[in-house]
Amino acid sequence: MLKFMLAFLVAVSVLLVCQAAWAQDHDDMDVSDAKVDAKRLAAAVKSGVAWLKSQQKGDGSWLGTAGTEGNYPGGATALTLFALLKCGVDRNDPVITKGFNFCFNVPNQQMPADPNNPGQPLPKMGAWEHRVYSVSCLILALEARYAPNEKKDAPKPKTVKHDKWITTPYEEKVRKNFRKNATPQDRKIMEELVKWLLSQQQTSVWRYPGPAQDGNVEDASNTQYAMLALNSARRLGFPIPPTVWAKVANYFIKYQQKSGPKVEWFPIPGADFPISKLKKMAGKVMKDLRKQLRKDRAAWGKKDEKEEMGKKGPSTTVVIEDPYQKYGVEKVDMYARGWGYIPEGKAPQHKWMETICGSMTTSGAAALMICKASLEGTPPYRAMEKKINKGIRDGCGWLAHHFTVTGNPQRGGYHYYFLYGLERVGVLTLCRMLGKHDWYEKGANYLLGAQGGGSWSVGGGESPLVNTCFALLFLKRATTPIVQIPKTDYTGKDLFGPQRRPKDK
Repeated sequence: MLKFMLAFLVAVSVLLVCQAAWAQDHDDMDVSDAKVDAKRLAAAVKSGVAWLKSQQKGDGSWLGTAGTEGNYPGGATALTLFALLKCGVDRNDPVITKGFNFCFNVPNQQMPADPNNPGQPLPKMGAWEHRVYSVSCLILALEARYAPNEKKDAPKPKTVKHDKWITTPYEEKVRKNFRKNATPQDRKIMEELVKWLLSQQQTSVWRYPGPAQDGNVEDASNTQYAMLALNSARRLGFPIPPTVWAKVANYFIKYQQKSGPKVEWFPIPGADFPISKLKKMAGKVMKDLRKQLRKDRAAWGKKDEKEEMGKKGPSTTVVIEDPYQKYGVEKVDMYARGWGYIPEGKAPQHKWMETICGSMTTSGAAALMICKASLEGTPPYRAMEKKINKGIRDGCGWLAHHFTVTGNPQRGGYHYYFLYGLERVGVLTLCRMLGKHDWYEKGANYLLGAQGGGSWSVGGGESPLVNTCFALLFLKRATTPIVQIPKTDYTGKDLFGPQRRPKDK
C-alpha cells in the first residue's frame, strides 16, 4: 500500500539540505519514482515559457480574436501570468509587469459582445475584467506574484533565521510576503476581486455571471475556478465566511451521481484523515528538522566532527510517519461517482451539459477538498463530514475507473483543461496514485510527447495559448497543496557551505 502514497506518508530517512528548491517550487509532491525524464521535463518547461513570452502583445496582453483570448482578454492574460510565475519567471520581469498592467486596465471596447454569456459591463474605462473566470485567474496570479522566493525573500543563507524560514509552511510565508511586499495597488485590487467574487455566488455556486444558453445560473466549471481563487484569498488572510464553503459542499454532495460501479479501495489521504492530523504530522517533521539543523551547525563547528563528516557535510535522519500506520483507516466501499457541468435535468435542451465527465469530476473532487480544509472543525463541517469524505473518495474513484490522459474521459474536448484538473485533484487530495494509475507519470509523459515548437497546439478544444498554460501548470504541479510535504533530496554541503566550515588550527 505504501507505494501508492506520497513521500510524506512513508517512513523514510532523508539527507537534510538548504531547501532552495522548496522555496521556489511549492508543488511538494514527491514524484521521484515516476518514470519521467527530468532533463526533458526541464527543457519542455523552459521552451513553453519562452513560447508564452513570445506571444505577448505590445499592450501587455495575450489577446486573440476568438476563444478564450477573444472572449476573456483579461482572463487569458491572467492565466498566462499565473503559468509563467509558477514556472519560475521573476515577479519583476517586464513581461509580468506589463501583463498585470493590462489585467488592471482592460479597455471596455475589448469586452466580448456575447449574448449567451453577457457578463457584467466594466464600470469605467480601464478596470479588471468582471467575469468569474477572469477574476479567479487574476487572484491566482496575484498570489503567485508574492510566492516566497529563495533569492528575494529568504533571510541570509546558513543562518538560524534561514533555518526557520525554510522550515515554515508555504501558507504562512506567502501571507507574510503579501502583507510585507504587495504594492498598495495590488492589495487594493485583491480586496476588490475577492469582494466581487463573493458577491457573485448564486444560490450555491457560480456562473459567468449571467445565465448561459441553457438558462442556468450555476455550473461546476466557473465554480472550480472560484474555489481555487477563494482558497488563495484565504491563504493570504482574506476572511471567507464559512457559509460560502458550506453552500458549495452541499451543492457537490447533492449533485454527485447517486450510484456507480464499485471501485477497489485505494488510499486517498485527503479524504481518509482529518486535515488537522496531517498538518500536525507535517509540522512535527519541520520542527524536528529545525532542531537537527541547530545540532548539525554546532557539530560542523568542531574540527574532529568536521573531519568525520567529510566534505559533503553532515547528514541526519528524520522519520516521516505513515498516517495509515499511526492512525489506522477503515477501508470503506468506494464507487465511481462523478459530476457534470450542469446537474442532471437542469439543461433539457442541451443534454451534453449534463454529461458526467472527467473535467467536471475533477472540479467536484477539488471543490470538496477545499471545502473540507476550510470548514474542518466548524459546526457545518461536523454535520456533513462523512458525506464530504465520501464525495471526495468516490470522485477519485470515478477518475480511477475511467482513467486516461489522452482525452477528457466521457466527453470530447477540453483535454488540457481536464489534465490541469487531474493535477489539482492529485495534489489537493495528497493522492499519489489513482487506483493503479500513476497520474503524474502518465500525464507528464503524454504532454512531453505532445509539445511542438514550445507550445501545445493540437486538440483539447482550446487555443495553443490556453493549452500551453494548462500543460505547464500540470508539469510543474502548480497547485498549492493543503498540507505541505517535506522534500527528501537534500545534502549537507548545500546547507552549510564551504565558507561556513571552521578553519583548521
